[in-house]
Amino acid sequence: MSISNDYITMHILFIVLHTISGLLAFIYGWISLHKLENNSLKKLFLTFLISLICLDIFMIGAIIVDIPSLSQGQLFTFSGLTLLGLYMLYRGYQAYQVQKSRRNNWKIPFIEHVGFNLISLFDGFVIVLAIDLKFPVWGTITIGILGVIIGISVVNRIKLKTKPGSSGTG
Repeated sequence: MSISNDYITMHILFIVLHTISGLLAFIYGWISLHKLENNSLKKLFLTFLISLICLDIFMIGAIIVDIPSLSQGQLFTFSGLTLLGLYMLYRGYQAYQVQKSRRNNWKIPFIEHVGFNLISLFDGFVIVLAIDLKFPVWGTITIGILGVIIGISVVNRIKLKTKPGSSGTG
């Protein structure tokens, strides 16, 4: 196997693992938002958080392997997505802290932190897909903005369903 084939294999492996991690993070994040009163929340959320960590590790791996073949625009975009991924980890950690302490009204900040991550995951996948499919810039931006608007609406609906003042232990 030549070096270029090794790089292609590494790239594919990183992208597949990144995609699986993202899908798991999205699924477990979504379930966590709907299991706030459930004793399994800690395990669900831990799976979400580990999936976010793996998502970033595999994304960075794919970018490093791909750097020689990336255009400046792609490099700029992937650098932005890397920064977003690091911020998502920060928000995930904040959700972990809120969920761990379970102080009064912990659910609303938890929903906001996890919700931010779910919106970001969706937009990240849509942006990369749009780049891969060579969408025009205006189409990619429009889809990304719509994803954020719809995501915020969904997160707000979940927050409205949460009992005000509920400190909950589940």
